Amino acid sequence: MKAYYSITDLQALELVGLPTTRRGLEKYVLNKQFKYREVPSRGKGGLRKEYELNDELTQLVVLKQMKSELHNMVNYEQPLEIAVVQNLPNANDLMEWQREVAENRLFVVRYIQNSVTSGIKKTKAVESFISQAVAKTLPEEMLIAVRKANAKAGEDRTVSRRSVFDWIGAVDDAEKHKLNLLSVLAPKQRATTLPAWASALLKVWGQPQKPTLTAALELLPSYLDSNIECPSYAQAYRFLNEKMGNVEVQKGRMGARELKNIKGFIRRDTSDLFATDVYTADGHCFDAEIAHPIHGKPFRPEITSIIDVATRRIVGWSIDLSENRWAVLDAIRMSATECGIPAIFYVDNGSGYKNDLLKGRTNGILSRLNVTVSHALPYNSQAKGLIERSHQTLWVKAAKNLPTYIGKDMDAEASNKTHKLTRGEIIKFGQAKSLMAWTDFVKYAESVVEAYNHKPHSSLKRFTDPVTMKSRHMTPLEMWGISLDQEHPIDRVDDWDVENFFRPTVERKVRRCEIELFSNRYFHRDLEQYHDELVQVGYDIHCAEKITVRDIDGRLICVAIWNDNKRDYFPKTVMEKAREQRASGRLRRLAVKQAEAVAELNPQRVIEHLEQQTVITFPTRRDHSSLLAELNALPAQKEKQIFDVKYVIPSNQTKNEISHSNDEKVMRWVEIDQAILNREDISEEDKKYWKNFQLSKAFGRLREDDKQLQQHLENTEQLRLSNGL
Repeated sequence: MKAYYSITDLQALELVGLPTTRRGLEKYVLNKQFKYREVPSRGKGGLRKEYELNDELTQLVVLKQMKSELHNMVNYEQPLEIAVVQNLPNANDLMEWQREVAENRLFVVRYIQNSVTSGIKKTKAVESFISQAVAKTLPEEMLIAVRKANAKAGEDRTVSRRSVFDWIGAVDDAEKHKLNLLSVLAPKQRATTLPAWASALLKVWGQPQKPTLTAALELLPSYLDSNIECPSYAQAYRFLNEKMGNVEVQKGRMGARELKNIKGFIRRDTSDLFATDVYTADGHCFDAEIAHPIHGKPFRPEITSIIDVATRRIVGWSIDLSENRWAVLDAIRMSATECGIPAIFYVDNGSGYKNDLLKGRTNGILSRLNVTVSHALPYNSQAKGLIERSHQTLWVKAAKNLPTYIGKDMDAEASNKTHKLTRGEIIKFGQAKSLMAWTDFVKYAESVVEAYNHKPHSSLKRFTDPVTMKSRHMTPLEMWGISLDQEHPIDRVDDWDVENFFRPTVERKVRRCEIELFSNRYFHRDLEQYHDELVQVGYDIHCAEKITVRDIDGRLICVAIWNDNKRDYFPKTVMEKAREQRASGRLRRLAVKQAEAVAELNPQRVIEHLEQQTVITFPTRRDHSSLLAELNALPAQKEKQIFDVKYVIPSNQTKNEISHSNDEKVMRWVEIDQAILNREDISEEDKKYWKNFQLSKAFGRLREDDKQLQQHLENTEQLRLSNGL
């Protein structure tokens, strides 16, 4: 222990009763007229004053040192071989009040042992300590320690002689047997028993409907035996809030997934990761309404984001009408071509990520890129907290900037007003001014991502900005640049590989140079040697005119064309010649019939006489005028000429009737189809008509001729693909 202390040393001791500021300590030692000495120093004037403490402050310094030594001597992890036999508690299992009492008892014992070490006998030292405690002449810090060590109610109660000797004996015995001192000196915890009504109360309280305590107490008597008294509100409240843990009391009221939100968790460290090591992705339904790109009605688009875990950069994003695998594919294409191919792709178990298009062993996009796909545990969104939190930073914040925001924190009155306004404008004008157009929204989303990647991120490293010379966090793009400077290899998909890698691929069997895909037939002569073999077929979701065919090992075979082997049943010249021959034959047959009819009208007047032949007598020849009158009286029958053509050319009246009938059929099918795309309920009759009509030959002809049907199919092509129709 030092004899002299500077002002800085006294301020560091933080003794009870002394000022805490340097200015206060200087006035204190000046008023108390402390003796001091001057020693050389590098401060002002080259000298520093060190003061000699009086007996009171010296005793406080001794107590301070003793207390600090106690904390250093206590070993909470010390094994307790003998403590188990003596039923001593483990120091790590002690409650806060038990630990506080044990530490103050050890403080008292060390104070008395210090007196014994100075030459005073133990009995006299104990009696002197007790008398000083009764007279309250002990230092203030020791008086507080005695009151806490006694652990008894009452301000005027002091420690007894027997208690002090018991504490000293316990410490000596513990040091002899190498026991934990706090375990020996800690008071025993009072044995508590659960009330008889506790289990019934927890059963009523722990319901998923989350009843109030008042409601639970009303139902409690029906669950208790007749000999058990129902607790009061105060008893039940104290039991639930003071006797039970905050997690345990919520069991039953919360499910296992909801309880995770109040339990402990593990923080994942990303400091050792490099750029493109891990990508994580997730979809988010935008919290504001925009105009649908097809029909212009309000809807909420689905946004898929991919973020690099190491740098927090948004490396890929996509917007679609709904969550589907094509939106995920587009986001992956953007990330792999513009930023790099990841080593691990960490996503959830949604259908947009867990499908053969992405994960197929031989044909999956990610399999061909040699990317390892890792799925989070079901209902464990906390594991993907990084991408989940980015939704709040990017898309929820962006949605709040639009007047059509419909999030849960939006004012109900304002939201209802906007809802009525947009629907009213659509009914009157066919569109709403307050709804952002699809193309404008895509540009807006691009600006949001760009702003995020250039904004300082709180989870990234801090550095001094060379422009402002102020400390700030790095932006995702700055962190990405550092990863590139560290010469970490980044593999990107080149432009010539984009079509190869990001065309969805499926396996199909070749049949006589033909491949059937999605009810379409594709043909190429180079497939002849692959008859009845499986090949890899790559297709474009936006163009069905051709497909890329590769063998199982990935070697290119050909580019097959849709219906490339489709020909007329016979050459057109042959058919034209056959039709001419058939027409001339019919004309000859008609000429013969005409000659016969004319001959009947002009019969021969003289019959040549033949010898030795019996002449048949005919009735007397009728008058020519009477015969003509009889023929004119007969009903006239016009012979219709039938030509063998593919379609019968209707008359004008028939044309109008057929055209009117086709228009009604097309209008009905379009209305039903639009209802199906909007996921509205339809009758079984309409559903059957919708399915059968599009399979008919008339639908195929109308698809090429009817402009209304063509326009509808073009407008709904993207929506039809997203719905799998």
